[in-house]
Amino acid sequence: MESGKSFWYAIVAVIVGAVLSFLSGIGLWITQSSYEHENSIKDRREELIVETADVFARAGRIKGLVHGHLLQITTSNAISSLCISLKMQGKESEECNKEIDYSVMNEFNKEIFEYNAKYIKLKSLIPLYFCEETKKKFYSIEANASWWDVTPEKTMEILNVMHREYECNL
Repeated sequence: MESGKSFWYAIVAVIVGAVLSFLSGIGLWITQSSYEHENSIKDRREELIVETADVFARAGRIKGLVHGHLLQITTSNAISSLCISLKMQGKESEECNKEIDYSVMNEFNKEIFEYNAKYIKLKSLIPLYFCEETKKKFYSIEANASWWDVTPEKTMEILNVMHREYECNL
């Protein structure tokens, strides 16, 4: 009889051990998944902070390129208007027969478009990865001017807020 009891005790112990092992495995899996999820969010936030710093570091150059492009367009329009006016008066100028070379500005346009695309990407991802204060700061950039008009002080404010919210909602 005693051997029958010990057999059942052994069976119960094995079952209890298996259940505890199973529950501990589930707990470990949940903990590991949560840890990996938090780390992936933190990694993405780090990348976004670095990208934000990179985009805003180029803001001055992009602003200069945009102004240069606008100046070239304005000059081109003025020359075209002058040539049209001369033709209407029956006069011609050799300068009006020359084509304007836009190749330099077209090369710069690539950089403008590239950084504008990076900014738009940031603007789309910031609400997904950061909390309210970062969103407000980021959206306030374009409240009064274009993104490339951001000041170094405003850039530092945004980066500091992003840093403070590095672990928000985790």
